[in-house]
Amino acid sequence: MNKSREVTKITGHLGADAELKQIEKRKSQVISFPVVINLYYRDKNKNLIETVKTYYVTRWYPAVKNVEKMLNALKKGALVVCEG
Repeated sequence: MNKSREVTKITGHLGADAELKQIEKRKSQVISFPVVINLYYRDKNKNLIETVKTYYVTRWYPAVKNVEKMLNALKKGALVVCEG
């Protein structure tokens, strides 16, 4: 049986600095951040239309993993690629 997996890839800029939350009950930590994408297209009258989409990304890590280096890189305006 062939196992297929759908994958979504989001490429955009961070709309804000990433936030880290510690979850003591689950002994985990969570990094959350918004990824903003500007989309441009022309309507039937040839007017340029800009739309903005925001995706909210959440990533869970075990509490033992050191995510400080990643947090330092995830600053507002940074270009990111998220896949999952």
